Amino acid sequence: MENKSRHNQPQITTPSYKTLVACMGGNIIEWYDFMIYGYLSSIMGQIFFPSSSKIASLLLSLTLFAIGVIARPLGGIVIGHIGDKFSRKNSLMLSVYLMFGATALIGILPTYHQIGILAPIILFSLRIIQGLAMGGEYAGTMVFMIESAPDNKKGLYGSLAALSLVIGMFLGASMATLIQQLPQEKLLLWGWRIPFFVSVIGILYTLYMRKNLPDTPYFNFIKEKNRPSLTLLKQCGLITGL
Repeated sequence: MENKSRHNQPQITTPSYKTLVACMGGNIIEWYDFMIYGYLSSIMGQIFFPSSSKIASLLLSLTLFAIGVIARPLGGIVIGHIGDKFSRKNSLMLSVYLMFGATALIGILPTYHQIGILAPIILFSLRIIQGLAMGGEYAGTMVFMIESAPDNKKGLYGSLAALSLVIGMFLGASMATLIQQLPQEKLLLWGWRIPFFVSVIGILYTLYMRKNLPDTPYFNFIKEKNRPSLTLLKQCGLITGL
């Protein structure tokens, strides 16, 4: 019985340094990208939702932040399905591409005073894309880390996904605090774009690290055995009670 159980499980060693950097680094950058808008909500409100009432501008800006949060579960479902059906690695790459495109476009997006109502409409669309990317990234990173870890360290490596989330939020808050030290005129003119441009460097590095990232041992094992995924995952002990 023991030999049969071992036969139904892939051989897993401790994840490599590159795997940790590719997974955690991407999650850090994406949470930074997702949250930087929230930390700059008051500034973004003045730029994209100008009004005689600062409270109205702030509320509209925060509503747009909430839109991204609402889109996250859908991103987890759609990109998670891609990860299950095609490749864990490809789902992580897709989330980075989506976040890269949305964040870069926000950084160069014309303001309300330049293109009118079109500016917040485009920003609305880009926030949805960021939310979709974030939902797929966090879930995908968690799954990738756990499936890449040996049985006695799955909890530890799964927790690193949550740790990278907090690091990304901290970096976003730190950048927002630093940027707001600029004079108000410069901040509203071009300073608010800096955090979005800075993130592009991190995303490009993440894409480089993930390009040669192999799929998880469990996913490759399922693919090689060509068995129904649900049955095999149950045999591997990843799911129970079915």
